[in-house]
Amino acid sequence: MTDKYIPINCEFLDRIESWCVRKETCHVVYTQGTYPRNLEMQGRIIDIFKKDKAEYMLMDNGEEIRLDKIISINGYDLPKDSCRIG
Repeated sequence: MTDKYIPINCEFLDRIESWCVRKETCHVVYTQGTYPRNLEMQGRIIDIFKKDKAEYMLMDNGEEIRLDKIISINGYDLPKDSCRIG
């Protein structure tokens, strides 16, 4: 069973899109599945896309990270509020 995707904060999404367009190397801290610890990686964000009713970012190493599993990027924490409407 997959947990329900929660849309992320719109301003943070804008920030992710900016890093992607500028091809900046980013330090990403995130969770994945039931792994008990946070994961970290450095790399460039290549694309932002939707799959299975969730939004993901594709990193230059091929890793796909679901946006609501991000803890922080480049020291900016993912805000707890979302873009959900209604």
